[in-house]
Amino acid sequence: MWPACSKAFFSACLFVLFIHRATPQSGHLVFQRASKSVVLLTMSDTNRQPISLGSGFFVADDVIATNMHVISGAASGRAKLIGHSETYDIVGSVGMDEEHDLVALKVAGVRTPGLPLGNGGEAVSVGDEVYAVGNPQGLEGTLSNGIVSAIREVEGQKLLQITAPISPGSSGGPVFDQHGQVIGIAVATFKGGQNLNFAVPASYLAKLLLHIGSVSPLSSNFRPSASLIDALGGRLTDGIQITHRKILCTLDAHLEFSIRNTLSQAVDDVTLLFIFKDGAGEPVDSMVTTYSSRILPGLATRPGQYWPDIPTGLLEERFTKTDYNECMWMIADQKRGSGLGSSFSREPDPNFIEIRVLGFRVLDEHP
Repeated sequence: MWPACSKAFFSACLFVLFIHRATPQSGHLVFQRASKSVVLLTMSDTNRQPISLGSGFFVADDVIATNMHVISGAASGRAKLIGHSETYDIVGSVGMDEEHDLVALKVAGVRTPGLPLGNGGEAVSVGDEVYAVGNPQGLEGTLSNGIVSAIREVEGQKLLQITAPISPGSSGGPVFDQHGQVIGIAVATFKGGQNLNFAVPASYLAKLLLHIGSVSPLSSNFRPSASLIDALGGRLTDGIQITHRKILCTLDAHLEFSIRNTLSQAVDDVTLLFIFKDGAGEPVDSMVTTYSSRILPGLATRPGQYWPDIPTGLLEERFTKTDYNECMWMIADQKRGSGLGSSFSREPDPNFIEIRVLGFRVLDEHP
């Protein structure tokens, strides 16, 4: 007997239970279908500052599927359809599968047909052609193609290893077969410093959709428990680290830091969010900057002249009076043309300046 399907998800269940093997479609046709239902997700903290970018796709009129790690630590979120300017509030989650890093989100103000689900993991073979659609680095509507290079078993669960590139911002997006059915959900991971591309089989998502419940609000305290993805590594954005932070007093007060690449492939276009906070830890200023320098595997770069200016009021509040007066004196002296070699630096209070990695581009090259 077939499992019971709720009315809202009848069509999704039907696609899974009776797989329709249509004529293979070109990448153009696959993208045409996907672009109507794939979204860019921007997740934010309690102050509505962005903490992550991701992808998702409609599985029912007002329900979006994505990875759980995309919403980790988020108090709110917005969804935006490819090619549209409107954004829509994410009301909360209506279903979670922590083991497979999947979540179903309720969205308000828009109704869009869900994409058809194939039986990823059962009707998929090594060598099958696939297409991934997502929003790497927030670049909307990016299509990449490849093949299923392996079907892995991790802790008794299946994962699809694919050659179609998955970069930060593409996590949670759909992976299609050549018939235009969703066979997987992209998840960006790395293991042992290697850049690997994986997708969670759509069959796990189909099971989740059979048990949709009431809406649970997003919470900044939410952190997913261990999943099969954790056995492979972590989020790809964890591969870019911010190290050696200092506040430098020379010509002006700047934040000095290094961007370290722990992945096995070179990266560039690293996008960082800087949040400057007051003594109570409340944000008073912020900025988003992209650094285009290429960073080789295992190495780091110091952005140099692109160090962000630190608001003077925050310096006065967070420095000791002696340090602040010394810094201001040095800056004034250097601007008068004397004392150009004078400077001092201090380790910044981590509660004063927070730096978040929002995204970057993985380069298809090796040293």
